[in-house]
Amino acid sequence: MALVTITKASHLTGLTRQTVYRHIKQGKVSAITQNDGTRKIDTSELIRVYGEIKDVTVTTSKAPKTVTIGVNVELLEYKIEQLEKQLKDSEARERRSLDNQDKLLDTIQSQSLALEHVKRPSIVERLFNKKG
Repeated sequence: MALVTITKASHLTGLTRQTVYRHIKQGKVSAITQNDGTRKIDTSELIRVYGEIKDVTVTTSKAPKTVTIGVNVELLEYKIEQLEKQLKDSEARERRSLDNQDKLLDTIQSQSLALEHVKRPSIVERLFNKKG
């Protein structure tokens, strides 16, 4: 996922910067120190520790509003992947089922034709066990 600053991490989690720094110091959250000395946190780490993360956006210029949108892209991508797999499995089962249905219908039809060609004895033949 993406690396974000401590300030951005605090916005995404709804926590103060001081709380995020304290969690880093306590080892609850892993942070990466970059070559320029800035500390960043991977958003997947934020999701792991805090669950759902939020993105705060200002929408209008007259009366500023904040809109909170729950973002958990990693979870959504995983769910999409699982649903696509289930769909492929379901389609394969459906194809097999249709093939089996076609085979059974062919068997029924051939057996029906075979039964039509069998000469059944008449009542007289059955009563007297005679042929012709």
